[in-house]
Amino acid sequence: MSFYRAYDDVTLITLGDRVFRVATSSLPENGRLRSGSNKSTPPGPSAPVSFAPAPAPTPSAPLATVVNTKNIKNISEWLKQPGNVYIGRGMPATDRRPTIPASEWGNPFKIAADSSRELVIAQYEEYIRARLDVEPDVKDRLLALEGKTLACWCAPLACHGDVIVRLIAELKGEKTSSVVPSASEPPPAPPPLPTHFVCLPLSDDPNLTRRVTSLYSDIRSMNLKGFHDSLLVHPNRLHLTLAVCSLQSDIDVDRARKVLRGLASRVYDALLTRTLLVRLRGLGVMVGTGEAAHVVNVGVHEDGYVDGAGQMEGRAATVAAIVRSGLVEAGLDVLDDERDLKLHMTIFNTLYRQPPASSGGRTPIDARGLLKKHSGLDFGTVRVGSVTLCQMGADESGYTVVEKISLP
Repeated sequence: MSFYRAYDDVTLITLGDRVFRVATSSLPENGRLRSGSNKSTPPGPSAPVSFAPAPAPTPSAPLATVVNTKNIKNISEWLKQPGNVYIGRGMPATDRRPTIPASEWGNPFKIAADSSRELVIAQYEEYIRARLDVEPDVKDRLLALEGKTLACWCAPLACHGDVIVRLIAELKGEKTSSVVPSASEPPPAPPPLPTHFVCLPLSDDPNLTRRVTSLYSDIRSMNLKGFHDSLLVHPNRLHLTLAVCSLQSDIDVDRARKVLRGLASRVYDALLTRTLLVRLRGLGVMVGTGEAAHVVNVGVHEDGYVDGAGQMEGRAATVAAIVRSGLVEAGLDVLDDERDLKLHMTIFNTLYRQPPASSGGRTPIDARGLLKKHSGLDFGTVRVGSVTLCQMGADESGYTVVEKISLP
C-alpha cells in the first residue's frame, strides 16, 4: 500500500513495508504524490510490478536523454516543445526564470556536504522501485518517458535521471548505460571533486566547544553499535555549511577569495549591521535512520524561526543566497544543491571512519539510544562572527581558512 502524510516541511511516505522521509517542498504541489496526503484510509495493495526477464539487444536510439536545466535558456518555451520533460524539484522564480513546478520524478533526497551523491541516488532508486511495487500506474508513466529529453540540475554528473533511464530499460528488458548523452553533446566529463566550502564557523565559541566535548564523552561511553571515535567532528571543525565548491586551480581559488571579499558590504547591509545569532538545539538523523544512522546533526533555529529540520530561513538564508549567487555569477563551480540547503551542525558522519571499512562502504550506527537520551539537547545561542572559505580536509586544529569576511 502507499500512504502519504505531510508534517509541514517533512513528508513520510509509506510504500509497502518501507517508509521514506522526504522534504515536503520537493514534492509536486498538485501532483500524484500530494494527492494521497493525509488520507484516513490508505489505498489497498496492488500486485508488484514485474520487469522483463530477458534482456534484449541494446537499442539503437537512446531510451531517454538527460540534460542540465542550467543550459536551457528559456525553460518555459523549452517545456512547451513535445518530448521535453522536467524531472527536478520545484524552483522559485528569479529575475532570470519563472517559477518551475516540482516534477513527480524529482529526487526528494538531499545531497549535502556530509552526504554523498551515490547514497542519494541509491535512496532515489529504492524509492522509485518501491512505488513501482505498490502503485499500479507508475510503470506506465515511467515508460511514457521513453524517448524524451529529461531536464534536471545534475547532468552530466551522475543523477536520478540515470536511474529513470535504467528503470525504463529494465521494464523493456533492454540494457543501457547509466548516462545517455544526446548525439550533439560530448561524452560527460568526470564529476568534479569538492575542494573547498563556504561556511559559518562555530568553533570560536568556548561554551559551545565545551558542551560538544561533554556530549562526545557521553557518546563514547554508550557503546553504540557501529560507532568509532574517528566519526566525531572535532570541536575545532564545527561549522554550518553554506556551499561546497570545486576550485581546481589557483586561479579559481583567487577568484573565489576575491568574490567573498567583494560581498562583504552586501552581507553587512543584508544583516542590517546586526549580530547574527543561531540557536543549536535538537539531535536528529540527516542521512539514514535512527537504527542505521550515517549522519547525526544538531538542528539550527535562527532569528526566532523554529524549525527542527534547520530549514534555511531568515538572515542566515540571506547570507547564504548572497554568497552562493556571487560564486555562481563569477563562473565558479558550486556543487551542492541550493534548492534544499539546510543549516545543520554535524556531530558525526560515517564517511569519516578511519581506517575505512574493508568493503569500501559505509557502516551505519545504531543511534536510537543516543537520540532518546538527548532528545532535549540544547546547546544554546551562538554568535556567528564570520563567513569563511575553507579548504577540504582538516586535522585537530581545524580547517585551513583561505579567505574570511567578518560579520557585525
